[in-house]
Amino acid sequence: ERDVGCQLSKRFDINLVVSSIEQGEVVLDQVDGKDLVLIVGKTGTGKSTLIQSIAGRQLRENIHSCKSRHGEVAEKVVFETVQEALPGFEIGHEKTSMTTHVSCYDPRKEGKKSNLVYVDCPGFEDTNGHEIDVATSVMLSKVAERCRSLRFIILVSFVSLIEDRGGAMRSVLRLIRSFSRNFIDERRSFMFLFTHTNEIQGVPNSIEGAKASIRGEIVRISNGKPDEESLEVLTFIEASLRKNYPFASVFLPLRFDVQEFVETIHKHLTYVDGSYLATNCGLTQSSRLTLCGELQSSLQLLRRELHSEHPEMEHVM
Repeated sequence: ERDVGCQLSKRFDINLVVSSIEQGEVVLDQVDGKDLVLIVGKTGTGKSTLIQSIAGRQLRENIHSCKSRHGEVAEKVVFETVQEALPGFEIGHEKTSMTTHVSCYDPRKEGKKSNLVYVDCPGFEDTNGHEIDVATSVMLSKVAERCRSLRFIILVSFVSLIEDRGGAMRSVLRLIRSFSRNFIDERRSFMFLFTHTNEIQGVPNSIEGAKASIRGEIVRISNGKPDEESLEVLTFIEASLRKNYPFASVFLPLRFDVQEFVETIHKHLTYVDGSYLATNCGLTQSSRLTLCGELQSSLQLLRRELHSEHPEMEHVM
């Protein structure tokens, strides 16, 4: 019975949490007192690809074969760097995240003029498990404490939006709640960047054409009577797409104007301080429940050992 309890508690790997935090801690000195752009989104939305573009790495299309859990092989268009990739931001093509800890890119280290530092982190509700999610939340809280200001770029896969309208928007809302105490007041600190539009048949392979398709989908979701909080975000995105406001756009890697994108961030995205994220931590609900369950399990094991004739504390650790 004791061994079974021990095995159950090991499903949550606290050592992986510690390791991920330790790897991410190297960024703290790099973000100290800096103006940050936090690039967030679920695994596979293109965060690393975006940072490679911002870093000036030329991209090219390639065909990648991937196998499903059922053994079926499918081909998809992916993007790779032509020259050596920016270290630490390797582009993954599988459903498992390549990013396991918080990283940052400071253009000044490559001799570029910029007062912004870009922060990349593993996808929330990440495919690498709750441990990475917990570690990311801890690190983002520390980053928010150390930085001077924050702006947010939320990447949203258009494929996910088409396939699961409600689920995709709920994921976006969870991110917003993690970073902002009041979206309406701080909405100009956010940019929503839609990705993978090239994977949807019938969507034009142009920025303006893709924006029109996304706007149509946003309108359909809005007409489905979402809750008030979701409707506020949807209305803001729709208006930005319709009026060409700089708070919603499309990321087509081969048609992406990096200079215009960076200038947009500088000129139009207002900054917020990191006080809310520093205290809110941004932990997702599923990981919060998992962490609470792990703590309860450890407490039960501790009580059991303390009441046994020969306590063996290694069973609790």
